[in-house]
Amino acid sequence: MKRANQEILKSKYPKLFPTSLSAEGKFTTGFQCQDGWFTLLDNLFGSIYRYCSSDNKEYPYLVYLKSKFGYLAIHFENSDEVIFGMKHMASHMSTRTCEFCGTMRNVGQTQMPWIYTCCELCYEGNQQGKDLTWAPND
Repeated sequence: MKRANQEILKSKYPKLFPTSLSAEGKFTTGFQCQDGWFTLLDNLFGSIYRYCSSDNKEYPYLVYLKSKFGYLAIHFENSDEVIFGMKHMASHMSTRTCEFCGTMRNVGQTQMPWIYTCCELCYEGNQQGKDLTWAPND
């Protein structure tokens, strides 16, 4: 994800990215996904913020966030079952949302060795000599 979009999310939801943790617990890897999932992440983080502030809960903090095998892999420390459910829903939605442009129309996945969730247009536009095949979602 572009640095500017990462900074927007970090400034909008600073309690999910604490700087006072030890180096071992900090979110240091950055967002390892494309910009198409920006809105998905914004909605997830906003839901977590509303939940924690309305119930006076401690905020979880992000440990890692990446695209893995075509879905959003995200891990929070200090979360509960409600936040786990939110995270699970966002992960599921990522398999139906183009990682590059964010559309939910005509989305599928590339096949091994690199698995991406993308729409057919982004697949065709990002192929650039890569030996990937694409199949639409069922």
